[in-house]
Amino acid sequence: MSAGEIAEMVRLPKEELQAFAQWVQNTLQASKVEMHPSGDYLYVTLPEEHADTLANEHERILPAHLKGLVEMGIKLTPPSAFKRAVRDSQCTGSMSMKMKVLSQLVKPADQSADPNTQKDSYGVPRTLLATNTTNSQMVWGPCTYGYLESDLEEFYQSFNVPAKVSNVKREGFKGLPGGDNFGEASLDIQYITGIGTGVPSIVSNTNDSYSAEEGNGFGEAFLLFTVELASRSKVPNVLSLSLGSLAWDSIQLMCNLFVTNSQGQYAFSDCINYLQSQRQVDMYLSANQLQRIDTQIMKLGLRGVTVLAAAGDGGSHFSFQPFPDDEIGSILNNISCIYQFPTYPSCSPYLLSVGGTQWSSGIETPVHWSAGGGGFSWQFTMPSYQQQAVQAYLQNNAANLPPSFTYNAQNRGYPDIAAVANNVPIVMQGQTLATGGTSASTPEVAGIISLINDHRLNNGLGPLGFVNTRLYNVAAQHPGEALYDITQGNTNCGADGTCCANGFPASSGWDPATGLGSPLFPGLIKYLGVAP
Repeated sequence: MSAGEIAEMVRLPKEELQAFAQWVQNTLQASKVEMHPSGDYLYVTLPEEHADTLANEHERILPAHLKGLVEMGIKLTPPSAFKRAVRDSQCTGSMSMKMKVLSQLVKPADQSADPNTQKDSYGVPRTLLATNTTNSQMVWGPCTYGYLESDLEEFYQSFNVPAKVSNVKREGFKGLPGGDNFGEASLDIQYITGIGTGVPSIVSNTNDSYSAEEGNGFGEAFLLFTVELASRSKVPNVLSLSLGSLAWDSIQLMCNLFVTNSQGQYAFSDCINYLQSQRQVDMYLSANQLQRIDTQIMKLGLRGVTVLAAAGDGGSHFSFQPFPDDEIGSILNNISCIYQFPTYPSCSPYLLSVGGTQWSSGIETPVHWSAGGGGFSWQFTMPSYQQQAVQAYLQNNAANLPPSFTYNAQNRGYPDIAAVANNVPIVMQGQTLATGGTSASTPEVAGIISLINDHRLNNGLGPLGFVNTRLYNVAAQHPGEALYDITQGNTNCGADGTCCANGFPASSGWDPATGLGSPLFPGLIKYLGVAP
């Protein structure tokens, strides 16, 4: 569908728009009310003293005839006010922590998961080069998210990738070397182009507020990005998302349990404030915010975009790893090891969730990466396309599952697929580093989807778009041909090697550790490269 067709489907009725405009002008002195091209967002210009009121208290102040019209409010500040000088010490420190944690899981004897070795593992020909100029793929992140052309050039040369730096374009802010998200973008673009070689690629950064780097400004930046992207006349065929945190419903459950377990010593707000002080743990404001982002992801699917998201690097318990061993952190760690806490956006049913693998005895025998994320959403119901596969898993593994009260088996299970997340080499500010995580596996799978899209476009077909339904059907109808079934692993461990007593075991068929399994490119091309 086009952006205009979707806008017509969801557009606010004219009479309701007029009624709201009249009220907000008379009551809050709004000088301008403008419909966003999406048809379901409004821009309202009004005095500063009324901005917070409309954004945060709309449910209280809206008159009866407008109740329910406004789902959520966001206070937008002119872009110039977002400008900031990010302290290098902040950014470098957080990036170094991530690299250090991941490098602890890399054994010296492990096979280097460079692009060509990964292609051998997935069955992608090393010489395969995308040729369709209408094809496109995008990676996105806020704040320091960016890359150096020199790093990309060195990466291509060092690992014999026949790609061109000129085929990669920037969009928005350039990011900041040394920042955590700068390392993320470098990993993303090196592997989406290292696997999806030859596909025109975009590195997008739409928000330079530091609150979007690791705090709850991320959710707002993410929402506004998807609103704008879904309304474009031309959209990328693939969008790879490596960033995220615990879902809001995970945070809400965790903090409610925290208040109970602290026996009145701490309040819910104390928990939220503590989580906000941790790196990329709590980056959303409400369940409603996630629902609105999901709406935008649905729109992208209707536009023909395949959206992929990283399943997380903390198993089914953590965002990455346990909290510091202080008074509050100790209480939260006890709760975290009992319950399963899903991440978002990966637990959305409207995108392809990507977990992590590592090689066992060789590149043809992947197993679950020890910290690969997975589990079941607390908020989003199970989509029909995965019900049969998930129910089979629950029945066949009933004796080995976590306690039933620690997760919602009726909701969306993730991931859907998995790829290499261990000992992945990148070039960062002139240095070659070994990193990994589902931040690596996600752009890898995105590159594979782009290669399938290239094949489809060259044969007169459209891009895959929302691929989940077809992928689950292929796995059921042609087992072992398009996906390597992984049966070893468990989601009970975090990125630092800390393991909890329970987790979801890998198993034959779909499982919350590696989804349907690891890509087998010849089978994927055979069944997804043709019309349904």
